[in-house]
Amino acid sequence: MKQNREFSKVFELCLFVMKQSKSNDLLLETFKTLAQFLRLKWIPTNVIFESSMIEGLALQFYDLKPLRINVLEILVEIGGIKLPPNSQSYQDKLAHMFLRVLKSTIGKYGVSEKTNFDELLASSEANR
Repeated sequence: MKQNREFSKVFELCLFVMKQSKSNDLLLETFKTLAQFLRLKWIPTNVIFESSMIEGLALQFYDLKPLRINVLEILVEIGGIKLPPNSQSYQDKLAHMFLRVLKSTIGKYGVSEKTNFDELLASSEANR
């Protein structure tokens, strides 16, 4: 029980940083922490899907180039969570997250059925 309270405080701090911080360095460390918590399965499924974390990541931070890789890492971890039966709202949230990221990626990079991904990757790496 004490561990739950302590984790809850750390998670609340992470959400606070996501909402308030303008520092990419602080956000980056927060995202690394969240990714590790997800890998270790320390964040209960209901906390992930009932907090504002997914929306913040997909809507606010995915489009920020310095943070994109870390945000995507978290979103991939969330996408890999085995959802409990009868969790339609969680499934809907996952679908919305996926579509938001996909729409952003298509819009930014002009991805279509004719896109040459090798060239796209090469130009992306050249611009780093």
